[in-house]
Amino acid sequence: MFKNIGIVVKKNQEIGDVLFLDSLLPILSKYTKDIYAEEGELDSNNLVTELSPEAFANKVDLLIVFGGDGTLLGSARRFLENDIPILGINLGAVGFLTDVNIDNFESIIEDILNGNYEIEERSLVSASFPGKTLFGLNEIVIHSGAYAQLMRYQLSVDGKAVYEQRSDGLIIATPTGSTAYALSAGGPIIHPSLNVWSIIPILPQSLSSRPFIISSDQKIEIELLSGPLEDAKICADGQEDISAEYQTMVTILKMNKFPNLKKPSHLLATLFGVGKLPYGPGTWGSLATLIVWYFCNEYIQASVEILIAIILLALLICYFSTNDHEEKDHKSIVIDEFAGMWLALFLIPDITTAGLAFLLFRLFDIFKPFPISYVDNNIKNAFGVVLDDLIAGLAAGYLTIFLYSFF
Repeated sequence: MFKNIGIVVKKNQEIGDVLFLDSLLPILSKYTKDIYAEEGELDSNNLVTELSPEAFANKVDLLIVFGGDGTLLGSARRFLENDIPILGINLGAVGFLTDVNIDNFESIIEDILNGNYEIEERSLVSASFPGKTLFGLNEIVIHSGAYAQLMRYQLSVDGKAVYEQRSDGLIIATPTGSTAYALSAGGPIIHPSLNVWSIIPILPQSLSSRPFIISSDQKIEIELLSGPLEDAKICADGQEDISAEYQTMVTILKMNKFPNLKKPSHLLATLFGVGKLPYGPGTWGSLATLIVWYFCNEYIQASVEILIAIILLALLICYFSTNDHEEKDHKSIVIDEFAGMWLALFLIPDITTAGLAFLLFRLFDIFKPFPISYVDNNIKNAFGVVLDDLIAGLAAGYLTIFLYSFF
């Protein structure tokens, strides 16, 4: 059951859209008083509580998007880390995704808030290249960036070359995106439940190059060879155009839900879900460590063996969990805070200084003075994820010893 309802509206609203929205909000307020929007999202409305962007993302458990498919796509990418279900209400020109008509709004809302609904999950596609990762609900498009001029690239799937060709570009579409730009380029319509992608060349200079379908679990690599401009362009859902240098590799992968608490490595990496708590998961992870240490302290008596085991376990868990996400030090991974905080507590001279060690560890971990900042910025793997917290724990522990002896 949903309690806290978030509102997102399309930008550049027309007068008719504003009137429709003004008529729909009173209907929604009949079923719930917990209606929220981000600051500045709506004109002043006494039915809606405004929140900061971070508070909004952590507060709402259902997002209602008033607009067209473009508004919904932008919202899906923006809130993808928060795992919020989205309901699209069509106020735009294209409504494949925002398929709820405003005439049916009240009956749909009543059903949903009474628990009569099904959540349909859709796959997302990611494109990674040096210094950048894009996510798309519809598609990733690689193009030359110049009107009526071709680019050259080589396409590989699971390490096997498919072809090298010249075209205006290439579309990698999800089943959701098969009715969008991919359809205009001659791609097939794919049922959303299928675990596949379609690959469609855009105006290829070839008589034999046609769209084809592969499993979305396969790895796609596109080597950008040459083109009319200095850089190629990579676009997600038609909303974000990023430059990518030629002679670089673009890797296309299915974006898996992270963290997935059904996977043991994710469950342990988040300390059994502690890392999914809002407002500073690292602090929650450190606090959880302090509580565990406090109740175990009488029995472990600062065991070096346990400390080493915790550090090695943290490294192992981070190795497996970071391989499942492009962002190596994902905010929900807090097993590294567990290891760092445990090291700080191992060093303290007295149990009464545990609170001070916790405070100092959080300060070092948040502000990251050198060399913590160097490790965080330059070692982008599981070892680096754990190492910066171990250094923070070491600094917090020894500073606690110094302050304890000084005062």
